[in-house]
Amino acid sequence: MTARRVLHYPDERLRAISDPVTEFGDSLKSLVQDMLDTIEVQGGAGLAAPQIGVSQRVLVIKPKLFVEESPDTTYSPESWVLVNPVVRTGGEEQRWPEACLSVPMGSGNVIRREECEVKYQRLDGSENTVTVSWPLSGAVQHENDHLNGVLYLDYVGTLERSMIVRKIEKMNRRVGQLAEARREQEVLDLRGPKALLRYRAEKSGQSLPDKDREKKPKRFGRAKKRK
Repeated sequence: MTARRVLHYPDERLRAISDPVTEFGDSLKSLVQDMLDTIEVQGGAGLAAPQIGVSQRVLVIKPKLFVEESPDTTYSPESWVLVNPVVRTGGEEQRWPEACLSVPMGSGNVIRREECEVKYQRLDGSENTVTVSWPLSGAVQHENDHLNGVLYLDYVGTLERSMIVRKIEKMNRRVGQLAEARREQEVLDLRGPKALLRYRAEKSGQSLPDKDREKKPKRFGRAKKRK
């Protein structure tokens, strides 16, 4: 099992348009397995390759989590794998709450179409076309958006979006603070208090007074002969 790290907003890689898959072989199979392992560990219902930093047009979805049978069990009865999907939507509008592994704080209300026709390729390169209804169609639209650099945040209202973004920014600051605290503790444990003072000064762009600088160890050796 190889669970990959999921990219989080506002990582710029989430805004890139993914490249079509042109080679169908072991590397693609390995990518799909890593994606399935990732959503298993993360507790997700679907995942797009760019969410783990791979700019390829590949989706995996767990249909049973949307109370649906998989429309294509070629890969497995539980996992629907779509390579190079092309999605056409139709039907009435449906409003529902969406969450995302790449937007870890909260959820937002998004309007989707109740049906979609999906033309895609399987892992062996063969083509298939299916039409799916609500709510699985909503999941397909959500995951397919990732391939075009679109997040559900782009659909929610301004107030709702700003609240989610503030939560994410607060979380990121806290993560950064914890990482910096661990780094300072490592410097203190390995090199002592004066090294920690110098590290903090370098981070802030300041210089230390001479009395607080680390003294360089004296070197002993044979003195040069005078001519």
